[in-house]
Amino acid sequence: IFISVGSWKDVFVMLQYDYIYHGWKNRILDWNLLGNLILTGLENINTCNLVKKYLPQIKARSKCTTIESEADTAIAKYLCHKMFGDESLSNGKYYSKYRKMKSSGTAHSWQQLISKREFDRIDFNKIHGRALSLLVRSKFLKNHGLVDKYNAWITKPETKDVKYTGFVHELFQPCEKYYSLVSMPNHEQETINKQFSTLVKKAGEKPLTKYIVVRDTSGSMGSQAKGCNMSSNSIAKALALYFSEFLTGAFSHSWIEFNRQAKLHYWKGNSPLEKWYNDHTSAVGNTNFMSVIDLFVQIKAQGVPEKDFPEGILCISDGEFDKTQISDTNVNAAKILLLRAGFSQYYVDNFVIVLWNIPNGFYHGNSNTKFETYETNIPNVFYLGGYSASIISFLSGKVKNARELFDEAMNQEILNLVEL
Repeated sequence: IFISVGSWKDVFVMLQYDYIYHGWKNRILDWNLLGNLILTGLENINTCNLVKKYLPQIKARSKCTTIESEADTAIAKYLCHKMFGDESLSNGKYYSKYRKMKSSGTAHSWQQLISKREFDRIDFNKIHGRALSLLVRSKFLKNHGLVDKYNAWITKPETKDVKYTGFVHELFQPCEKYYSLVSMPNHEQETINKQFSTLVKKAGEKPLTKYIVVRDTSGSMGSQAKGCNMSSNSIAKALALYFSEFLTGAFSHSWIEFNRQAKLHYWKGNSPLEKWYNDHTSAVGNTNFMSVIDLFVQIKAQGVPEKDFPEGILCISDGEFDKTQISDTNVNAAKILLLRAGFSQYYVDNFVIVLWNIPNGFYHGNSNTKFETYETNIPNVFYLGGYSASIISFLSGKVKNARELFDEAMNQEILNLVEL
């Protein structure tokens, strides 16, 4: 179960933590059990190469300059003797076998080539998405004279689906470093654009969502988001760009900004990065959520038919809304205003409001209740959080309120295997 929801790497991390915090003599995990699990993974043809990739190296004592490297060597030696022999036998012989066995794996062939300094033999197609992204952003390509080779590969028309497995906002981290598109190296631009396109394609031909992103651009959103090195504003911007790819009609490739007032924006540019750099909104002002509903009313008054409106909104914010003028929550006031403006009862009853929290440290824990309320039985009002765009998939139309959304999220095959 643990590997199914995480990865093989997590098993080795657990062993490392045990050694670091408790020492060899006071280990608290069952190393024999975990060792047997690792051996089982090595014996399975479907997992052996992946396990070999994460096997720690055996280093000389003089090379173990950190507690982490000391822990990894201890784990490797333990596994080495468990695989190949008794601790009373010659260590050198078994350590050599261990190293050969680890190097025989194919899941990390590009890393093996790097360790052998055979840089010209690296096949960029075989580097998984997150590693490729990190490699391109580093000085590795430049330091080893690989920029031209990589640039030729990434710009080929045949190089279309460039894998990526991280969060959407992580793709745009280099934009925090390069203040204009022209200052970003071409091979970095091509990598980001193609990996972003791959993420969009992965969602499938069916639109991922018919909801428009409503992006909070109030002052607090400029603060660093928790658990990463980007602001809440930048994360919301990345998600707005991503979800805009699935809108059609009058609202195609659009998003809504709100702080003191709400504005409808259309992304401008021929590539994801061009669109990113052409957006010059900044985090200022307060958080007037009701201005979004005012904007819907204005657009309707301009003659846009109700059938062309988004079916709901993905409100990406840090959750600190201004109070309404009718002594009610923003959610309830929004539906009242939509009805008064002439939207049909059917549209309002089915209008989805997703309140998506991107937490930061702006309020230092002294904030109000996020989004004013966490009522779980309001129809078509849902609460989400975190940085993964994929969580929107739970809003499949089956769930009707926040309580049902939670139950649906917990009703997964892997989670049902867990016993407390």
